[in-house]
Amino acid sequence: MVRPISAEIVNKLNSTGLGEPIHYVGLGAHDFQFAFGDFNVRSENKVIFTIAAARYEWTEGPIEAPVWTLVGLKVVGVESTSGETLKFTLSSGNEIEAWTDDSQYEAVIVEAKVHGILEVF
Repeated sequence: MVRPISAEIVNKLNSTGLGEPIHYVGLGAHDFQFAFGDFNVRSENKVIFTIAAARYEWTEGPIEAPVWTLVGLKVVGVESTSGETLKFTLSSGNEIEAWTDDSQYEAVIVEAKVHGILEVF
């Protein structure tokens, strides 16, 4: 059963993370991570990127998405539209959508440097 993205984590990211630039992006064989402000978001299932009006989907392994261009962009909005996605809107209009899934393993992990792991979906 999918654990839905909570309104609490959306509110926390919006209240303390907005306006912060992305300072780290990592795309590996088994996960995608990015960090902004005090937060690190790791997705191990699926991520959909909208970068420069092009759409890219990652599920594992390398892809052609120019994710390095996300570094320096500011997070200007966070929402969960269906309970299955955590969507980050960036200052450029680009977007990052981290998806949960129906699995025994974690799909999206949100960490804060000060508090450690905040949420696991």
